[in-house]
Amino acid sequence: MKKQAWENTEFPVLCETCLGESPYIRMTKSLFKKACKICNRPFNVFKWRPGPNSRFKRTEICQTCSKMKNVCQTCLLDLEYGLPVEVRDKFLEQSNPIEIPKETVNKDYWAQMMTSNIDKIELPYSKEISDSALEKVMRKGAKYERNIPHICSFYVRGECTRGELCPYRHEIPKTDLPKQDLKDRYLGVNDPVAAKILKGVQEVRAPEPPADPTVTTLFIGGINDTISEKDLSTALGSYGKVKSVKIMYRQSCAFVNFDKRDAAELAITSLHMKFFLKNIRLKVLWAKSQADTGHLRQKFGEKVNSELLVPSPYPAPYTPAIDPLEEQREEVKAEKQKVKKVDFKPPPPKMPPPQKAFDPFS
Repeated sequence: MKKQAWENTEFPVLCETCLGESPYIRMTKSLFKKACKICNRPFNVFKWRPGPNSRFKRTEICQTCSKMKNVCQTCLLDLEYGLPVEVRDKFLEQSNPIEIPKETVNKDYWAQMMTSNIDKIELPYSKEISDSALEKVMRKGAKYERNIPHICSFYVRGECTRGELCPYRHEIPKTDLPKQDLKDRYLGVNDPVAAKILKGVQEVRAPEPPADPTVTTLFIGGINDTISEKDLSTALGSYGKVKSVKIMYRQSCAFVNFDKRDAAELAITSLHMKFFLKNIRLKVLWAKSQADTGHLRQKFGEKVNSELLVPSPYPAPYTPAIDPLEEQREEVKAEKQKVKKVDFKPPPPKMPPPQKAFDPFS
């Protein structure tokens, strides 16, 4: 590959965490010191220390590969959400949209074309995407604790003799994550950190439709006085014909009955966790079926309160616990008030007897 195709940049593409908390840092620049671990092209390597108690960091991939995936050149995390590529692509439903050739000749030509046309290419990550589930797992703010020195492997084995002069941490690792391959992290495959994040995250999915096919009614929670039946009918009419709309302002909810089951399923799939009306976020669920209503009548009697049939979108109000000794305390308090108070008056002080006045002429 010709030297003209090598990447020569003046400043790296970094996230806020890798750049560090200090506004004054000293950064060294080495011209074409290493090859990019993705496209194998020589590029300028930058090295710096983010803070006084941090380890030295350097760029691992070239700037072209960084812009293609919208990731940091050092940690390879997304610049907007702070997440691994695998987690971000999973929530954005994009499975490796940018393919890199495997052959050396094709890879060099691909990298050269991308470098020259990087500003003209419409990248999938440059668009503004609002995903409620992705916003819940995104990492907000800088995490400067990621810049601390690594754990000393000699200390773990009990062989470190440098003591306080050792630039690494003298700690025992709490969890053992398998070694991460830089190329797999960039491509979004076999990433143990991403697997750990996805394991603890429950994806937001639309609720399963009820088994009764005759149910075509949706429950809308979070209703207030500013929303009318006409507003709901207009907002949900694009998914199918709406037969009736009933709002219960006391319970802050509404029931929307569709003409067909397919229209109700399309509405709840499209609007689950994404239904906003007059700048108010509304909750969309399936209403109770007739079979569930019969079960409630058998359990609570013939007269079933309408509140039992409404899945409340808010937690139950706080009710303080009843103290069994409260009545006894009130009785004791009342008896104390009945006792007559005796006013104690101290005796008057004893005055000394009057003395005869002194007469100087006697």
